Amino acid sequence: MKGGYLEEFLQCNYREEPPLVPRLQIRWSTPTQCRYKFNYDGAVFQDKGEAGLGVIARDARGLPMASLVQRIKYPMSMEAVEALAAKRAIQFAFEIGIREGEFEGDSSTIVNALTNGEQCDAVFGLILEDALTISSRLTSCKFLHVKRQGNSVAHALARYAQHCVELEV
Repeated sequence: MKGGYLEEFLQCNYREEPPLVPRLQIRWSTPTQCRYKFNYDGAVFQDKGEAGLGVIARDARGLPMASLVQRIKYPMSMEAVEALAAKRAIQFAFEIGIREGEFEGDSSTIVNALTNGEQCDAVFGLILEDALTISSRLTSCKFLHVKRQGNSVAHALARYAQHCVELEV
């Protein structure tokens, strides 16, 4: 009879484990329409009242060409930080002599606003207007969204800004 209790206990407490679903590995991908890709990101340092911007420029093979780290005063919202990072990436392209590029960030709000190109009444709207004005001088420009995992280098650069002087290239 003891075996019956054990068997009943095991049946009552048996839970079928759901099959493990492999996580889709999100990685950086090469540019599809331009020769260069600029990944950008922003990070907030609440305790310091500052934020960081990170930009990495890569060629069509994925080789890094240049990077930028900039520490700024916190501009009131995370969206504004992301908008400033996008604008800074476009400015950086001009500064290093590149006139075409895909600009990829992990804020869908910012990427959608840049892609739509419409006036944005949000606090960060003027920053986006500036970014679009600067980008209109490029021969080719595309704005793309990527999840954080595919933007890890730009994210790390933005986080690193808290340890830097104001600007490092």
